[in-house]
Amino acid sequence: MRTIEELLLKTRQFRREESGSLVVFSIFLFVLILMIAGMAVDMMRHEQRRVALQNTIDSAVIAASSINQDLNAELVVRDYVSKAGFDPNDVTISANQSDLNGQVTGRSVMASADFSVGTLFMGFMDIDELHGVTASRAEEGTQFFEVSLVLDISGSMYGTKLDRLKVAAKNFVTTLMDNNGVDNVIISIVPYNQHVLMSPELQSRIDNANQVVTIGAPILMASASGPNSADLVAASAQRGAGTNSGALTQYNTVNMASHCVAFEDDDFHTRRLVASNNSHRGQVNFTAVWADRIRNAYEQPTNTNSYCADGRQTSILAFENDETTLHNHIDAFRAGGNTSVDLGMKWGTALLDPYFQGVVNDMVDDGVLASSATDHPVDFGRDDARKIVVLMTDGINTLKEDLKEPFKAGPSRIWFSETQADGYEFDGYLVEMPDNSASQRWYVPGNPYDSTDDTFLAEDALPDDAAQWDHHAVYSRFELFDVASYFFARDDAAYRDYRNAENTSGSYGEADTRLTNICNAAKTRNEIAVYTVAFEAPTAAERLLAGCATSAGHHFDVDGTGISDAFNSIASHISLLRLTE
Repeated sequence: MRTIEELLLKTRQFRREESGSLVVFSIFLFVLILMIAGMAVDMMRHEQRRVALQNTIDSAVIAASSINQDLNAELVVRDYVSKAGFDPNDVTISANQSDLNGQVTGRSVMASADFSVGTLFMGFMDIDELHGVTASRAEEGTQFFEVSLVLDISGSMYGTKLDRLKVAAKNFVTTLMDNNGVDNVIISIVPYNQHVLMSPELQSRIDNANQVVTIGAPILMASASGPNSADLVAASAQRGAGTNSGALTQYNTVNMASHCVAFEDDDFHTRRLVASNNSHRGQVNFTAVWADRIRNAYEQPTNTNSYCADGRQTSILAFENDETTLHNHIDAFRAGGNTSVDLGMKWGTALLDPYFQGVVNDMVDDGVLASSATDHPVDFGRDDARKIVVLMTDGINTLKEDLKEPFKAGPSRIWFSETQADGYEFDGYLVEMPDNSASQRWYVPGNPYDSTDDTFLAEDALPDDAAQWDHHAVYSRFELFDVASYFFARDDAAYRDYRNAENTSGSYGEADTRLTNICNAAKTRNEIAVYTVAFEAPTAAERLLAGCATSAGHHFDVDGTGISDAFNSIASHISLLRLTE
């Protein structure tokens, strides 16, 4: 066994033998520290170069992007770089500019540069240069806001709810303009119930609104009608045109007293007003004008109780930035009618499409709109413009009311003679009875309240001044059911047709599908932001609107005075999107 003395001796020998290794290791650490310090110096020199070049490029692009800068953006950037001691040829520059009404509204400039710094110490590691890239982008401009305010004025909004909507909508207008400047905001207000009414100024400038069709053969009209309706319309056209000078030979296929557009399913897949590949081939079709039930039978319908006539409800106010005008328009809202959220959203989206530029510019030229509206709506995708729809409803989609096709246009069997009337209107009407004998071809209904004075005239006894009415004239004078009761009480088949002339089109599910389709079209490439407000709405409507919104944060489900909070939040959020200089 080794003694303690032997172990101590071995330990002292080990220490003496390792002393040289510690010296080598210390030298290695010293060299390593020098190399790290050298690398730090090289990297510091590289960073100094990068910061100097970055600051130069930052200053250059800021100066070049100014909308008040008259010099070429590329020349400005290269001049800055050159004067700072850098090679201007090493800089890559791109610039974009937006204009509106001949004025520069925005400019963005981006510049990037590669650089290198020779090393002092890192060459020991075969690194002779350190490379780097700097880049900067600056933009200056004015942010434009094009907003469609789509608001429910259906019957369920009557009373306090409508009052609260008016307050909220007017505050929205004021907040948006205060935050962004009057010249930077264009608003279209789209009130809707079961229909959306165009203003006469807007309607008169929409293409294809005045088609005229010449009656060539009975089949022309029969092809667009149902069985019984086809017979009565075709017979009227054939007999009238062949034997009487007062017969219609031409008629308008659309009623220019109507301010409602009749959309088809394909139209809800496009942001434009109508699709270009559907059955009406991009042409604007109009819903019929006909009177709602009125208090006294046989009264003359007025605009206030005729569907799609100017006066029944507030029409669209398009492309406006006068705060007083917008407020007054909102104050004029009256509640009534069914609910067609899909129609409101369709119009709100269409009014943001650049396709409307021609219409807007024409309205500006004619003094209908202020010059600030020129060239709006601007093209999609512009950095200096935001397009926004704010859609509000309190209910679910319901059915739309219109006239069936045979009654929307074309000749009727009703004629009128001023001489026969002799001052009493109801003595002047004659109704063609195509199935009667020639001796009783014309039915004269007389007093609408008493059938005892009804008479018949022979085929050749029609007064010389008798003129055939088209369906536009019929429904501008008589309410729907009065037409059936007064003129066709002696013709069972015609009575049934005219009594059922109303067409409640679509279904709740179809309207919901249309709404979903137009919401999806609006949100294409995020070019339109969609905010939705469900105001004391049932669960189904609230969910539908939530799906229509751009995101969960763009949807509001509110009650009572909460509608004002929702609209204020939307106005504030929109303003946060504004670009700063």
